[in-house]
Amino acid sequence: MQVTLQLPDQIAQDLGPEGDIPRRIMEATALEGYRDGRLSRGQVSEMLGLGFADTEAFLKRHHALLHYSLADLEADRATLEERPSCRGHAGDFGAGRGTRASRPPRGRHCSQRN
Repeated sequence: MQVTLQLPDQIAQDLGPEGDIPRRIMEATALEGYRDGRLSRGQVSEMLGLGFADTEAFLKRHHALLHYSLADLEADRATLEERPSCRGHAGDFGAGRGTRASRPPRGRHCSQRN
């Protein structure tokens, strides 16, 4: 979708160089959508033409942090406990026990522990 916006000349001048304004409006729209939960991180990435790491840096720079509530954590822990191969490992990630040594290597399922 293409959007045309008319700004009074003085406001456009106050906002900075003409070429920056469309990008800044797009970034502001992406941030607002992400903060409101209407856009995912992936959608922000697509909208701004950024890769994963650059999108994460952009969101962090603008203090738009991941929406992850205590209820989300509890639901994730319950799901992990329901998996037969992971039973007993959900606690590995709390109370200081989530050390690198107690977790399976990245990309490996907890049933593949050594």
